[in-house]
Amino acid sequence: MIYRLSLSGLFLLVGIFSLSAQVTFSLDGTVKDLYTGRPMPSVNVYVQEIQKGTLTDTAGYFAIKDLKKGYYTLVLTRVGYKRVTRKVQLFKDINFPIKMEEQAIVFEAQEITPGVTEMSIDEGASSTVTTQEIMNSVQVFSKDVYRTLQTVPGISNSEWSSKPHVKGGNPDETAVIIDNLEIREPFHLEEIDGPYSVISSDLVKSMKVLTGGFAPKYSDRMSGVLFINTVDQIQDDSIKATIDFSNASAAIHQRINDRTNVFISGRRSYLFLLENAIDNNFPAIVWDFWSKVDYKADSKNKLSLNYMVLSDKISYKKDSKIIRNEFFKSNKTNYYTWLNWYHYTNDDRFFSTTVGYQHLDKAASFSFDGSFTDDNRDTRSTHLITAKQDHFWKLNKKNIVEFGGEFNQFWSDYYYREFRLDPTETTPIVVSTDIIFVDSKFSGYTGAGYLQNTHKFTDRTSFLIGVRGSTQSYSTGFQISPRAALSHDITEAMTLRFAYGWYYQPDNFQKLRTYDNQHLPNKKPEKSIHYIASLLYQYDDNTSMTLDGYYKDYPVLFDDFTFDFSNRIEGVGVVDKPYQTRTGFATGIDLLIKHKYKTQNLVSIAYSLGTSHIRDENDFETYRDLDRTHMLTVNNIIDLGKMVNFSGMFRVRSGDPYTPSNVKIIGDGTVENSKVYYQTQTKNSGRLPTFYTVDLRIDKKWVTGQMNFVAYGSIINITDHKNVRQRAWKRHVKSDGTLAPFTVEDQEYFPRFFSLGISMEFSLPRTK
Repeated sequence: MIYRLSLSGLFLLVGIFSLSAQVTFSLDGTVKDLYTGRPMPSVNVYVQEIQKGTLTDTAGYFAIKDLKKGYYTLVLTRVGYKRVTRKVQLFKDINFPIKMEEQAIVFEAQEITPGVTEMSIDEGASSTVTTQEIMNSVQVFSKDVYRTLQTVPGISNSEWSSKPHVKGGNPDETAVIIDNLEIREPFHLEEIDGPYSVISSDLVKSMKVLTGGFAPKYSDRMSGVLFINTVDQIQDDSIKATIDFSNASAAIHQRINDRTNVFISGRRSYLFLLENAIDNNFPAIVWDFWSKVDYKADSKNKLSLNYMVLSDKISYKKDSKIIRNEFFKSNKTNYYTWLNWYHYTNDDRFFSTTVGYQHLDKAASFSFDGSFTDDNRDTRSTHLITAKQDHFWKLNKKNIVEFGGEFNQFWSDYYYREFRLDPTETTPIVVSTDIIFVDSKFSGYTGAGYLQNTHKFTDRTSFLIGVRGSTQSYSTGFQISPRAALSHDITEAMTLRFAYGWYYQPDNFQKLRTYDNQHLPNKKPEKSIHYIASLLYQYDDNTSMTLDGYYKDYPVLFDDFTFDFSNRIEGVGVVDKPYQTRTGFATGIDLLIKHKYKTQNLVSIAYSLGTSHIRDENDFETYRDLDRTHMLTVNNIIDLGKMVNFSGMFRVRSGDPYTPSNVKIIGDGTVENSKVYYQTQTKNSGRLPTFYTVDLRIDKKWVTGQMNFVAYGSIINITDHKNVRQRAWKRHVKSDGTLAPFTVEDQEYFPRFFSLGISMEFSLPRTK
């Protein structure tokens, strides 16, 4: 009896061990060079989820055993080759034949200037703004990488607009460079302050944000640069689709062969839903399309062809029997196409050549309160051809030289016609009118060249010095911009950086201020001088801090007056008056603290203390638009497990400056025999109430085979705080057709707003 029980127990133990052996599996395979087909030894093979890895042997073979059933991410890396990532659903032993492509791209010289923020949606990329923040942070308009900039200190925008104000500067002082081409007008619906950018997260691989003191190779803009690299690698063919309350998007990534990849992305936005939420009536149709063909000719040459379209259509109309009918119809379509050729001479030298074409086109007709006719026009068309080349040359271990040049040829055609009341100049004694008529066709060129050297004095100290020269056919003289930066590692964890530079920004040839009767670009470029210091501290792998201090002097400045069509909708007067700005300055400190805890949880704290001022021709000083003394953003992303993420964002800032005013009615009170004028006070002498908001988001991901499915929900302004974006005068007309006294009304940002969305991604793996 005892023998039988022992035998039964033995069989039971054997069965248990057998079952145990059956629930673990192995991953193995052979790694070869994509072009030569030769086996690759010493490749690092790593499984992210279990932090387990190995190296390939001399035959390129690897094996990772004792893996349980589930989903894994296999990562292969080797110096000189592109990183390879494979997503695996493991339910049996799997053999991988993997090919790795030589990475001939020489890494750029280390950015030793302050104020540089790296952003990336590429898994595993080293960045200060991570994949988590881009994909999981709360956003009013999803799929827009620009919106992630709200977590970066020193960058402010209105909660409606996606246009960044970098360290006190205006949006047109920031260059947007996508795959080596500076994109003109990268925003949708600029008439209502650009709520969408053209930069969808579906097309961005990485983005570098430079907020001051940047090197000579980065443009002539005065405030900042957004340098964007689009996706260029495909491991598996994929189809993505997303829809929510603000937009729908789709993207296709197709690998034609080992040398050719194709990318397609498109968005259609539902702006009217948000307009209804804030009780506005400004119907708009917004969409954009982007495609790219990436061709690897050989290990030394790569070509990429980009094509992008931005389209806006606005059709606003309000009928009335007692006042002039209001309407605004606008069609805007911008086309962009450019070709990049990257040539890698050796591990120490490469150059890129870019040839591009941009066509910016807009046609609008309108009539508003204050217009004397219904036949008003605002049309413009600009054609721009760009040719540029950039060189990188590593002379030795201590010196990296970079040089290049750019030439732009443009043709612009402007037409603006309106006869209207001037409410800021009209008085009880005289009624002032504006006759705005611009009919201008002109052409010209801009050119620039740069030379810079990054010298490594010691293992801890590096110095950059360089110069940028620029000229324009419509400007006087030739501008020379010296720039320098110093980086010193105080300890292994702490780095101190300084930068100094001059920046000459020519007037925009593609965006004249026609409302102010500007016929040609200004001959004199704007000028800014940067003084930037930065302290970077890496406490450990999970905690870091960056502290920036800056002073930006503007010896020459022409801006400060905004005139948007939305300011005139439905008889709402947003009163502003040209200030005749001549100079200005911005100064402040920015602090960013980031901490990663419990592996996947992340919290960031961004605080800015700063001020931005402008001076007029009489040297009188006032605040600049969107000057925000205090800004605090706390962003927390929590992994709740089981592929559920929760994120919360708290923001608080001082109120924006605005121009107080009073309104008077001249005449007998009837619409026909009365005129309105405003008594404006000092430019931007008032402050709106302090702003704060709490936004929440939760998303759940499911993975089934090759399908990823995400459902998410957001609550914008959960406290329903009445944040004021501007104060304006509202016209009221009585039933008898006479004007009632005007009232000041607060125009507010979003009330509490709920948004739901779903996202699907389907991958077609090429390796089994």
